[in-house]
Amino acid sequence: MQAQDTDFAALFKFDEHNTLVLSSYYISLFLVSSFLVSSCYTAAMRKLVALAALVICGAAVWAADLTGTWSADVVLDAGSGTATFVLKQDGNALSGTYSGALGEAKVSGSVKGEEVEWTFESPDAGKIVYKGKVEGDKIKGTVEYGELGKGSFSAVKKK
Repeated sequence: MQAQDTDFAALFKFDEHNTLVLSSYYISLFLVSSFLVSSCYTAAMRKLVALAALVICGAAVWAADLTGTWSADVVLDAGSGTATFVLKQDGNALSGTYSGALGEAKVSGSVKGEEVEWTFESPDAGKIVYKGKVEGDKIKGTVEYGELGKGSFSAVKKK
């Protein structure tokens, strides 16, 4: 019985909130084995299920990877400037560095689907928080620069 539990656990992963995470591989494998092999479905239904499996697999392939160097145009109440972020994404976790008008700092954050958030500390401004939405090689959103005020940013991934 214990070997079966271990095999089951190897098929699935749980995130930091103990929520079951199914990979697109296992979902598409289930769809293919359950529906395409079954002879009780029409050819049109089998094609529809095959298309759904391809969409699920394609979504995993096209998921955003924020790893790389990003140039951000920042507009605050106090003025505007440019910041550079070198980010590394590991699953949902984000880490890296900031360089800009406030010097340099270590960055940490998270990615949830299209939503991204990262923070860093500055002796001059306090805690800085970026929140945005990923759109391909661009991120747009809001920023709070501690004591310097709030604003918006638009970042582009450098090639």
